[in-house]
Amino acid sequence: MSAAIDCRYLEMEFGAAGGRQTVLRGINFTASAGRLTMIAGPSGCGKSTLLSILGGLLTPTGGDALVFGKSLAGMTPRARAAYRREDVGFIFQQYNLVPALTAVENAATPLIIGGARRAVAIERAHVELAALGLADHAGKFPRQLSGGQQQRVAIARALVHAPRLIICDEPTAALDSKTGEAVMVALSAIAADPARAVVIVTHDTRIFDYAGHLIELEDGLVIRNEIISDAEVAAPAPQARRKRDKAAPAPGRRAAA
Repeated sequence: MSAAIDCRYLEMEFGAAGGRQTVLRGINFTASAGRLTMIAGPSGCGKSTLLSILGGLLTPTGGDALVFGKSLAGMTPRARAAYRREDVGFIFQQYNLVPALTAVENAATPLIIGGARRAVAIERAHVELAALGLADHAGKFPRQLSGGQQQRVAIARALVHAPRLIICDEPTAALDSKTGEAVMVALSAIAADPARAVVIVTHDTRIFDYAGHLIELEDGLVIRNEIISDAEVAAPAPQARRKRDKAAPAPGRRAAA
């Protein structure tokens, strides 16, 4: 697998001199394309800040992160905006769909904002919705869709402009177990693309078994960095989940010495 993300001594501080708060304290890891990378850890450990840096929403105060060879620390504001528009797809806990737009119009939004002809954008959005099992719901408004269906519309919106990096902030936290599992199966299939990287930040212990690469943060540091067998990523069987639970400590715990 090729390296998609390379974090090198990544640091992030907030606040003015005399009241600085250090959130990331020299983060080092690489993550591959074609594998679902999951970042876990307690609240306040730096997960969302790290995700915001990878998504081009924040500029690190130290170190660098390379995404498919592009240096995020060295980007100009214009280059950063282009990076977010062209290379990144965002999926959030709150679906952030526009209530007045249909599912297909919501999914087409990034292309329309990017200057694509409306007919082309709508056609591409139909393709993405169909791939996610929503072909029959394209003309419905968000209020007419279940939570899982709305999240899949949000996934289609994140994919419609063919970004290489998909970043997900708690994508299943607002969903029940069955619906969350369906969303994770969809994200796992997307993550299997060898030209694309999917990174998920989550507190949701129900989905840890879908990780192909598990990174745990604590107090702004990486305390666990584990590659998990790709064969178990797409749809781990219950027996495999139970076996792994016994074999490895869950995020938030240390292995016995």
